[in-house]
Amino acid sequence: MPKSVLLIDLDDTLIPDVPAARAAITGTLRTLGLADGAAGVDAVLRVARARWRACPYRELPELARVSS
Repeated sequence: MPKSVLLIDLDDTLIPDVPAARAAITGTLRTLGLADGAAGVDAVLRVARARWRACPYRELPELARVSS
């Protein structure tokens, strides 16, 4: 049975996709009626990185080489 996977490359080491990620965040913020400018996108990325760094699963061997 196929499984869904969400891949988040917060430090741009897997895929050089910063412009695409920022555009996707902008679109999502706009859809939700939230601030969709650079400051809004930066806030989303800041929170996502902070949550990743605080994640207790970050220390699992499978994630040992994954950074924020």
